[in-house]
Amino acid sequence: MSKMMCCTAGTLQINLTFPMTASAGASDLVATNIQRGRDHGLGSYNSARLLSGLSSAGSGPMSGLSRPQQIVQQDWDALAKLYRDPDDIDLFTGGMAEIHANGEGGTHARFALL
Repeated sequence: MSKMMCCTAGTLQINLTFPMTASAGASDLVATNIQRGRDHGLGSYNSARLLSGLSSAGSGPMSGLSRPQQIVQQDWDALAKLYRDPDDIDLFTGGMAEIHANGEGGTHARFALL
């Protein structure tokens, strides 16, 4: 029998419809969304920036690149630890790292354009 669980992280609210127990298996919505984007052939975060009229986030080692203004430095540094090149950043990951479109809660800037 499934249970409805809800957890809040900052302004993000995630509803989990199945219990997260070892026997039932845990569900990771973020990993599922990243893999879904790969399965459906979505372009990278950098590709989405170009399609929405923004400049590329650069290419090459991320440690030597300036961050896009839509991503705060702390989040850019975290992405640099996970990805070698901005072209490697998945659309979902990059979109979630961006500030919200209206500066507060709600839709992230890249997702608002898509």
